[in-house]
Amino acid sequence: MSESQNPLDNRVIVLNGFSDPEIIAIMNVVKSIYADTEMDEFVRFVEAAAEQAEATEFSKKVLRVIAAAKQLPVARDVAPGDLIFARTTENSLRMKLADLIADMSEDHEYLKNNPPQQASERPKTEES
Repeated sequence: MSESQNPLDNRVIVLNGFSDPEIIAIMNVVKSIYADTEMDEFVRFVEAAAEQAEATEFSKKVLRVIAAAKQLPVARDVAPGDLIFARTTENSLRMKLADLIADMSEDHEYLKNNPPQQASERPKTEES
């Protein structure tokens, strides 16, 4: 983490008790609220998506919630820190919250600077 940025400036979402698919859905919803998309463009997307035969009532409700949230001033005036998601672990459940946020911020900064390689990008080994 850069020395000038306070880890407590990051926006952190700690997820406990959710399944992997639920975590991915939550991350996508929150990211879409804060996405740098013009509201008019997003409304057109929501309307088009809701008209698709595959759209479930649940997905239509989620899209409406996102559209409503995107209109909030806080969604347009994003805080200076990064948006970080984390799932709890046995260790993190015992940590003081400020220490957990600092730890998550360090991990986030490391992953931003050292993104994991996709399987197609990994160097070939003798076994592969």
